[in-house]
Amino acid sequence: MESRHGRKKEQAESPEVLKAREEKEAVLVREYLALKDTLKEIVESNKRDNDALKVTTALLRKSPDYYTIWNVRRTILKEGFLDNADDETANKIYTGELEFVQENLKLNPKSYWMWNHRRWCLESMSQPRWDKELAMVGKFLEMDARNFHGWDYRRYIIRQLDLKDKEEKGKVLDRAQSEFDFTTSKIHKNFSNYSAWHNRSTLLGKLAEDMSTEEREAIVDNEFDLVKNAIYTDPEDQSAWLYELWLIGRGMTFSANTHKILHNIYKAQLNNTIFSHE
Repeated sequence: MESRHGRKKEQAESPEVLKAREEKEAVLVREYLALKDTLKEIVESNKRDNDALKVTTALLRKSPDYYTIWNVRRTILKEGFLDNADDETANKIYTGELEFVQENLKLNPKSYWMWNHRRWCLESMSQPRWDKELAMVGKFLEMDARNFHGWDYRRYIIRQLDLKDKEEKGKVLDRAQSEFDFTTSKIHKNFSNYSAWHNRSTLLGKLAEDMSTEEREAIVDNEFDLVKNAIYTDPEDQSAWLYELWLIGRGMTFSANTHKILHNIYKAQLNNTIFSHE
């Protein structure tokens, strides 16, 4: 059945369906509360075994943002499994944790505490695979290019890779260019990607450090051209406007072409302001 406005009317649930759903939810609540009680017992008794770890696994699958459970899990892992483990055993445990988090990130990709647990694992490993981690977060940003947790985590991974290669400036600059190109591809797919614009701002200064005045003018021209296209496409979106203000605030030297682009941008902004109030 359709309403007057052409939308399908949602049919009310029958009493039987409603009752079945409520009973199912009640069971889930009871299970969750029972697990919480068990967790409390684990904390009070200082249990650090596999059974204790399984309880945190079950709870985190139901409530991934419950940061206290993550803290308890790390304590169980450290005191019950990692303290006396050799490097090989420890790395297997951390790898298992990374797999556990990755599996659950697919369902909750914006859970801060899951991304945070990954950091803990990688920073605790003797030989973390930062390159593999970069590929992993790239896949998550393919699924949701505006996931700011994913972008923040990507910057973290790049910092770790740059730290590892700090004596190889060329390698660090090549990586910055690669990341800059990555933001370009994401912005072209969606001009409203604030996280991509922000990431771009963190990279531009690094890339411009060793450029000549002419090279800097050229890259600034390109940036304002990108901003212009974004603003003309969606003048009401704030992402490109904020990036434009950031560019101006950097005090970079503008070419005649950039001055012309800025003039056109402000003209578009003025027109948009006038006509939006008519």
